[in-house]
Amino acid sequence: MPNFSKTKLGKQALAASALSLIFLTGTAYADGIETFGQDFFEEVQQRLNTQLSGVVHGQILALQSTDYNWYWQLNNGFNAANWSFDDRIAQPGQLGATELAQGSSFTTTYGNTVLPAISFQFSKADQNTINQSQTNASADATTLVNQWQTAIGKITSKQLSDAADALGQDPGTFTNLDYIIDYQMAYIWSCAKAQKTPPIPLAGINPNNLANSLKCMPASGRQILGFITPWLNASASSLNLLDQQNQAQAILATIKTNVRQPTEDNGGTTTSDGIVRPTYAISKSVSAINQELSDTGNEVALSVDCTNISQKTVTTSVSGSAGIDIPVLDFLSFGISGSSQFDLSSFKGVDQNMTVTMTYTGVTYFDVVPDAFATSSGWYSSTIIAEAVDNTGKDVTGYVFTSQPGGIDFSAGGNFGRVQTLLISQYP
Repeated sequence: MPNFSKTKLGKQALAASALSLIFLTGTAYADGIETFGQDFFEEVQQRLNTQLSGVVHGQILALQSTDYNWYWQLNNGFNAANWSFDDRIAQPGQLGATELAQGSSFTTTYGNTVLPAISFQFSKADQNTINQSQTNASADATTLVNQWQTAIGKITSKQLSDAADALGQDPGTFTNLDYIIDYQMAYIWSCAKAQKTPPIPLAGINPNNLANSLKCMPASGRQILGFITPWLNASASSLNLLDQQNQAQAILATIKTNVRQPTEDNGGTTTSDGIVRPTYAISKSVSAINQELSDTGNEVALSVDCTNISQKTVTTSVSGSAGIDIPVLDFLSFGISGSSQFDLSSFKGVDQNMTVTMTYTGVTYFDVVPDAFATSSGWYSSTIIAEAVDNTGKDVTGYVFTSQPGGIDFSAGGNFGRVQTLLISQYP
């Protein structure tokens, strides 16, 4: 499995809110300001990774962000502001920190850009097996389709299109035989649709006792059972492969529906603004987070030494790092998370030294958990993305990217990450 960086498929935690964001004055970063900011974020990350190494598993990254609405549970549902924060895409930011892209949506990009670019393919060897099986069963397939259209009715183009959509298959290649076997028999007649599950495996059907596997078959179906049995027997060598494809396509189709059209029945959550959205779960209750934020014993402290102050520059050092010269006008003041403000313009004059110590109390962490797909509910599957990335360009059977999702980089340090774990604190 490829190494997906940051929050992509969940290996690292993000330090958020007051614990990670420093605003530097000025419309553009001066020569020393950018280096100072990088040192600051590196120190945040180093302190947290050292202090919480036995608590939070994985690398902690500083997150360049605004305030976090940690009070996620409201009387009228999941806090919509919290959900929108959790759903933003994490990507490399300025000054060595990670940022949550403004206006971005992980679920929208995942559902409308990433998943549509994934399909299921067979290796050349497996495709040859299927081709040979189809050749062997071609006469039985023709007889079956003809009997269906004589006894039950002509299969229309709309029926083909609707069935292909329901199964997540390509309408352009969906055949009359697919409609009978994959949709009607394995999905409708087997009761899979009624039970909101994928089509049943063809290889598990007893050709000599079809009625036992097809509990939802209408009475009209009995007159063609005798034509299904010969096709199943002739296709026996490829049924496991066809099952693998049917299951993979059904899962992909269900996930697309769940993330694009969330309902409470398919795992969606109603947020405080009355909208049903794909579910994110917070691993700690509001009361537990509040209690830990109030614990002054959980703290992280950083210091900024200001020396060699002149009329033009000030030399800064973050927790003992090498000194950096910054234009003094750009360092007259700095703020943490847009709230606490420290005015450094009250220095008595040049040649004064000063150490600013920032102590963050109430450090707490919790997981932001996307609702993992299971049978018919949930929307998130890191496995499918990882498999598609790993398989693309290879002669293998499985999920692949048939096209490159526009502008998305799945490599380590890429631009399609999600929040997995957040660390927050009180303002310093």
